[in-house]
Order: sequence, then structure tokens, then C-alpha cells
Amino acid sequence: MLLISLWQKKNQNTRPEILLWNAPVDNKIEQEFILTGKNARKLLPLVISGARKLEAGGADFLVLPCNSLHIFMKNIRTSVGIPVLSIVEETTKFVAGKKIGRVGLLGTKATIKSGIFNSQFRKHHISILIPEAGEQTSLNAVIHNLVRGRKTNRDARAVSRLVKRMVKDGTGNIILACTDLQLLALKQKRANLIDTLEVLAKATVEKMGEQ
Repeated sequence: MLLISLWQKKNQNTRPEILLWNAPVDNKIEQEFILTGKNARKLLPLVISGARKLEAGGADFLVLPCNSLHIFMKNIRTSVGIPVLSIVEETTKFVAGKKIGRVGLLGTKATIKSGIFNSQFRKHHISILIPEAGEQTSLNAVIHNLVRGRKTNRDARAVSRLVKRMVKDGTGNIILACTDLQLLALKQKRANLIDTLEVLAKATVEKMGEQ
């Protein structure tokens, strides 16, 4: 687990104390959410329930390692009395800190359509390049396969082609705004891939060190 390995680089003699809650999402609802962006509201009660259970279990703060579900960040934060780290906000801080002015954004249709990254990046004058309609449909299918535990070379090549197209169109910095995309282990010589899960994990370790 990335979080544990990052923690132990700083704290070699201990393991981090982590409470984990996995959402009991209906497969059909999850599939439609990933492929079409629909059914989002059906997921909200589950996410809020999980946040409250973790708070009741003694968590000092919460993290949500899913970009798409950050469309509910305001709802989650108002439902609990402890801090909630945002993968979107932490990624924005990282990109802005690197003085990057333009990025490509790869994620589910729900993430792209919601504009959650756009609103944050706009504050730092960072422009975003998103997939074209056909590319997004293909990307949704790739992500759905990854969620279902299916990783193929064909899917990796499809995402690589999309990254190359974005590089050609003027951005060498590509944000993997879906935590499952890291499973493809993409390697791009001309692109700087920014993994939002890694950014969140590092921010989480820093936050844990403050407790």
C-alpha cells in the first residue's frame, strides 16, 4: 500500500494507524456512474454514512481516494466534524507549486463534467485540456475495466495514445485524475504524469505527522 510505504520512509519503526471503510456500492450503479456520469446522487448516502462511521471510529481526519466522488466534498465536510483532505485541492497545490500553467486531465466522465478541477485550477490561472468525446468514451471503458480488476495491454495503449495526443496539442503535464489509472503503469518519455493518488498519499502522511 502506497500510504504505508510513504509513512515508513519517514517513520521506519512504526506502521500508520488507519481506519478503512469500503463503500458497498451496487455494481450496476457504479458501472453507470463510471461510464455515463449518472446515478451520482445514489452514491451520496453511502459516502456520508462511511464518513460518519470513520469519525465515530476515532479518525482524526478523512481522505477519499476517489477523484469522481469529490463532487460530494462539500456534503461530506458538512456531515462530519473532522477535517477532510481533498485530492483535488492537494493536486492543485502540487501543480501550482511546480509553476505549471497547462495540464491534460484524464478521469471519468463524472470528474470531467463536474468541473471540480477547473474551479480550483482557475484560481491559479492553470488551463486544462480534456479528452475529446470519443476519447472520453474510450477512457470510461478503460477505467471500468480497471475497477472490475481487468488490466489489458490494449487499454494501456489506448490511454498512451490519448496522452501522446495531448502532448502534441501543447501540454506535457498530464494529471491522472482517476486513482485506478496508476494500475496501467504508464510510461511516457515526453509526458510528465501526475498521479493524484500519490499526491493525496503524500499529503496524508504529512497530515498524520501533525497529529
